[in-house]
Amino acid sequence: IRPGGRLRRHPASARTRRLRWALAADAVLAAVVVWLAVAAPVRDFWTIVLTVLAGACCVALVLLAADAYRSLGHEFDGDFLVARRGSVRRATVYLQRQGIIGWRVSQSVFQRRAGLMTLTATTAAGARRYSVIDADEHEVLEFGAEAVPGLLDPFLVRDRPRADGPEQVGFRTP
Repeated sequence: IRPGGRLRRHPASARTRRLRWALAADAVLAAVVVWLAVAAPVRDFWTIVLTVLAGACCVALVLLAADAYRSLGHEFDGDFLVARRGSVRRATVYLQRQGIIGWRVSQSVFQRRAGLMTLTATTAAGARRYSVIDADEHEVLEFGAEAVPGLLDPFLVRDRPRADGPEQVGFRTP
């Protein structure tokens, strides 16, 4: 996206997903500190030092998870598909839409429960695949269909729009 351009935001469930991973890592870290303080022969001074370090790591992990969510996004920029992700190592990909030769759609059990999906563009150039991760499952299918007209159409079912919402897009079931 050119300077000043904005990417499409991913749903709040993508933020929740990142925060859950950070909190799970925090729980493991806290358990290790408690074990060192109780079961291991660690002196009181080192218990305090380890507790302070663990607390700082917990805060850092939550902040990194929030930053990882803020960096998620995807959009079109003329003839390019733009996808961004990452926190410490943020990566933005500009992929020519005419170079996309296929799509790979994946959804873990946890993504399915959160209404998220990963759409991966396959191409013959570069890394050969570029992903839009943890996007809204209906919106990202429409995004893929719009990126390369006709490529996903045989696999999609479009529900009629309801009075209170947009058209829903999903996969055909055999």
